[in-house]
Amino acid sequence: MAIIDNEDAQRSALKTVLFSLLAILFVFAAGFVCQITHTRRHYHGVWTVRFLFPLALVFCAVENLVIIVKGSKEFLNFVFVLQALQVPVFLVVIFELTYLVHKRRSVHFCGMSFDEGRLGERVHDVFTISVQSFLLRNVMRILSTLCLVLGVIANFDLLKDRAEKDPLAGRVGWWPLFDRSDDVYVSSHVIISLLPTLVLIVCSFFLSVALWRYGNNSAMVVHSRFINTWYFPMFGTILLAAGQLFSESWYPFMSNLGFLLYTGTLILLMKEIDKDIISTSEFTSFLKIVCEKGNQHSVLREKRNVKAKNQMDVEHQEEEISQENVTA
Repeated sequence: MAIIDNEDAQRSALKTVLFSLLAILFVFAAGFVCQITHTRRHYHGVWTVRFLFPLALVFCAVENLVIIVKGSKEFLNFVFVLQALQVPVFLVVIFELTYLVHKRRSVHFCGMSFDEGRLGERVHDVFTISVQSFLLRNVMRILSTLCLVLGVIANFDLLKDRAEKDPLAGRVGWWPLFDRSDDVYVSSHVIISLLPTLVLIVCSFFLSVALWRYGNNSAMVVHSRFINTWYFPMFGTILLAAGQLFSESWYPFMSNLGFLLYTGTLILLMKEIDKDIISTSEFTSFLKIVCEKGNQHSVLREKRNVKAKNQMDVEHQEEEISQENVTA
């Protein structure tokens, strides 16, 4: 994400309008996410998606406003902290969404096995209590914590030494780095500022592939096309990566635009998850009703069989009595 500073030059009227528009769209996206997560019961237990995701979008809106409006040093330090939280939240959110949809359908994911007969409860065996299983289930949280640390280090320049900090750290993407000839410290400062988003892009690419495979192989709602809604997070990841390649003049806007488009694909993913979970619930309810009707039919049939058997026994006894009377 772009670093804000009181020493930044005044933005042009065009960029002021663009950053203001980004801030408004981030606020609308936060409201839309709140509406989805509070009306769908399956998101109530995922507090990262329900609470932190909208807050991260509000932080993005504040960042875009502060880029065009100068503030005090204390307020900028506060914004730096909020900015460092954005990438970790996005990282955990896409992992939780991927985990949720695989768990609900008991589809194996990231080395984790689910018991199909226990509504997505993890299979308890020796492997699940091992360190390897713990790392597999919590690797995104560990990476998000590392991204938070790197973000704070880059924003507050905590790796100071005799060299002066790089003024382009947080203001330039990857592409201009290949044209620079600075010393190791200067280059490391810029790279540290770009590393959190790079981690998000790499992990999001892996999770997007998992979501795409789930949508094509295990989703309840079958799509007629190979490229469908489950592929949207991949598009968002590509757009997010593209926003990290610009030079100093356009990097602040394009990086934030990349995060906005990435957010849009996550919202579309949430809508698709809603369809899949609702379809699964409806199908499960249908099977339950069929099972109940089948049990009722079996009970009635058993009662009819017992009644018919009793009637046959009575008729047989009456026939025997009549034969005895005739013989007598």
